Amino acid sequence: MNTQTPTNQEEQTRIAQQAADWFAKRQTKNFTDSQEAQFQRWLQSDPVHGLMYAQCETRWEMSALLADDVDIARELQHARNATGSRPVFSRWLRSAQRHGVAAVAMAATLVLALGVVFFSGYSPYEEFSTGVGEQRLVRLNDGSSVMLNTNTVLQVNINARERSLSLLQGEAYFTVAKDSSRPFEVSAGPSIVRAVGTEFNVQYRVQDIGVSVTEGIVEVEAQIQSQQQSQPQVVAQLTVGQAVSYSREQQPLEARPSIEAANLERISAWQVRQIYFNANTLAEAIAEYGRYTDVQIELLHQDIAEQKITGVFNVGDLESFIFALEQLLDVEVVRNGERVFVTRKSDKASQP
Repeated sequence: MNTQTPTNQEEQTRIAQQAADWFAKRQTKNFTDSQEAQFQRWLQSDPVHGLMYAQCETRWEMSALLADDVDIARELQHARNATGSRPVFSRWLRSAQRHGVAAVAMAATLVLALGVVFFSGYSPYEEFSTGVGEQRLVRLNDGSSVMLNTNTVLQVNINARERSLSLLQGEAYFTVAKDSSRPFEVSAGPSIVRAVGTEFNVQYRVQDIGVSVTEGIVEVEAQIQSQQQSQPQVVAQLTVGQAVSYSREQQPLEARPSIEAANLERISAWQVRQIYFNANTLAEAIAEYGRYTDVQIELLHQDIAEQKITGVFNVGDLESFIFALEQLLDVEVVRNGERVFVTRKSDKASQP
């Protein structure tokens, strides 16, 4: 016996279908008083039932105006994919009232789905996010898991046909359950990282996109400029310990990015709330640490930007990071409220 509790999305889909069924039945001439009493009991048993039915009525009234709209037709297709309903074409909306319950129910289901898309903010994706300095482990319903790093937003759509995720910003580490029938795809802007069963890290930052593999094999697809047009192509196939990175500003790419050694120590460190530097420049270290704090850290002079730092620092312990900069490098640090200035030692007295 299957005792699994339905998800919010599954429950919403079930109620939407019930609302569409009741709406269809009530449009027919042979709808009985007994059926009306059953409908009223269903309607009053849950406030969500009334909301879904009201949306169905409203969208049905709008259907004549919406049926021929190209943009609406596209959204209807998205809604159909999200709810798993059978394919329905816009012309059915114009003729459904002249047919029986089945046609009306199908059109009503579609109209309700449209209403959810436009008026209820419905999306086939679940969204997970972290704030600055936060991290979060997310268990997915296919058995995979994702660790979200600081200031990250991830959308997830996993169903019987596909495993599609979108990293909108930030960084995430993916541990993928094997399923050859449904490749695991993570999009980051115009790029797609594709895997079956593996572990990999994706960074989607202001300046660049980076992919590193710690287990298995992944494909990286990006836009490549070729003969005055750009086309999506597999630009790298990465195995354990390999990585690629490329500038977001140079999309589409004019050439395939070079495969490099992955910084596995850094990836391991951030998952335990540590920041790892290995001969990183001061500029790189400030930019990286700045991702984990709301305190603004400013490097005031470029002539000290190339000094190198090595060490491991705890997320949230800004004072230790500041102390290390002053002890390990030829710099001084000045704090002014929520701002930190890194400067030459001789310039400390003149800073705000």
